[in-house]
Amino acid sequence: MSKIIVLYDSWCPLCVSMKENIQRLNWLRLIEFQTIRDDSRIINIPIQKLEKEMHCININNGKIATGIDAIASIIARIPLLTIFYIPIKLSSYFGFGHYVYNYIASTRKIVPIGNCSEETCDIKNI
Repeated sequence: MSKIIVLYDSWCPLCVSMKENIQRLNWLRLIEFQTIRDDSRIINIPIQKLEKEMHCININNGKIATGIDAIASIIARIPLLTIFYIPIKLSSYFGFGHYVYNYIASTRKIVPIGNCSEETCDIKNI
């Protein structure tokens, strides 16, 4: 199985938590992470699109998976979670996985670094 690079939003507490949990289970070292907030991103996709859904890149063939399909790509590389691969792929195939993923992605919060002070914090919905 080939390595993937997962592009995640480091301003999103949900995304950061997910990244940390995946890293603990990434025993085979098949998953790397890169924040979309890094100006040296390896992919030329507009930030607005990257903010809307997760993207991952297969290092061997350059194929990009997004949203629920990116989740499936991640799960396929984590031995303890591979049992969920077929249900996730089926949810993608039949379409309802995209609706669930889009709902979760649209309700997440981001905390822009440098936009918080002791008095206020500009928390945004994506």
